[in-house]
Amino acid sequence: ARLDAMATLATLPEKLIQIGYKILNGEKLSRADQYYRMRQKARLRPKLKYSYHISDREERWILQLYHEDICVHKIATAMGRTDHTILRVLATHQLPSRRKLLAKERDERIRHTYFVDGKGTARISRELGYSYETIYKAIR
Repeated sequence: ARLDAMATLATLPEKLIQIGYKILNGEKLSRADQYYRMRQKARLRPKLKYSYHISDREERWILQLYHEDICVHKIATAMGRTDHTILRVLATHQLPSRRKLLAKERDERIRHTYFVDGKGTARISRELGYSYETIYKAIR
């Protein structure tokens, strides 16, 4: 482990190593040091791939992760892609968004309560916690 640390330190700029020692000693960093450290960290982050071409393997992986209820942002971060690219893949497969699925379940619950149970809009609003507008949209 010590050799790994030494090898990593050998690749870093001297100024960044000095900043690391300051942090380790609990010293407060100057604005210039904070800015330098921030820029260096940004350089080390992996670049996002903005290309629109996605391999079949990546596409299958996106769909698998989405079906495992992992959010789009986490999928994009894991793959090094943008959220837009992930959403585009989901749109080509015509997968409904989770928001639409939840809205569909909500509307079914409201319709069941209104038509089958025979409860009024005021009572549905009180019991289920939805606004009158939401209830009227679901009933129509």
